[in-house]
Amino acid sequence: MNRIYYLLSKLRIHKKVVTKYINIRIKRQDQLFNSFDPSPFIEKDLDNDAIEYLVSYFEEYGLNEKIEILIHLPKSQKRRTSEKIIKKGIHNYFEYKKDIESHKIKKKLESSRVSFIIGLMILISCMGLKYALVARLMNYSWASAILSEGLTIGGWVAMWKPMGEILYEWLPLKRDRDIYNKISEAQIEFIYE
Repeated sequence: MNRIYYLLSKLRIHKKVVTKYINIRIKRQDQLFNSFDPSPFIEKDLDNDAIEYLVSYFEEYGLNEKIEILIHLPKSQKRRTSEKIIKKGIHNYFEYKKDIESHKIKKKLESSRVSFIIGLMILISCMGLKYALVARLMNYSWASAILSEGLTIGGWVAMWKPMGEILYEWLPLKRDRDIYNKISEAQIEFIYE
C-alpha cells in the first residue's frame, strides 16, 4: 500500500505544466482600449469587448492554469505598436479592477458583521421573550405555543440574511478579484502576421 502512495506522489510531482493561450486578433493597438477615455494608454480603460473576452477565457481555463495572452497584429503595425505600454496598460487596468473587488469584499464583510450583530441581537431578544413568555404562561395554551414558536422563527429569520452574507455573498467578489489578479499578472506576447 505504501508503494502505491509513493508512486502516486511521484506522479503528482512530475505533472507537466501546460500553458494555455488566449489569442486576441486586432488591426490596431487602440482597438484594445476604450476610445472615449482621454487618458494615456497606461491609464486607459480597456475596451468592454476586450475585457469580457479576457475574463471569459480566464474563467473557462481556471485559476490554476498557466495562461498567456497572445496579441496578434498586422506586420504593418509593428513600428507603431508600443508593446511595453500595451502590456502596462492591460496589467494596470486589471490591477485596478482587482483593487476595486478587494474593496468591495472588505465593505461586504464589514456590513455583514454589522448585520450579523443586529440579527444576533434580534435572535437573543426573541429567544429571551420566548422563555419569559413560557415562564409567565405555564399553562401552555395554543396561543402561547404559536407565539412561542413565532418568536423562535422570527429570531432565526432575522439571522438568515446576515448568515447568507457571511457565508456566501462575498465568494463571487473573491472569484472576480482572483481572476483580475491572474490577468494582471499574465504574460503578454505579441505576434506580427
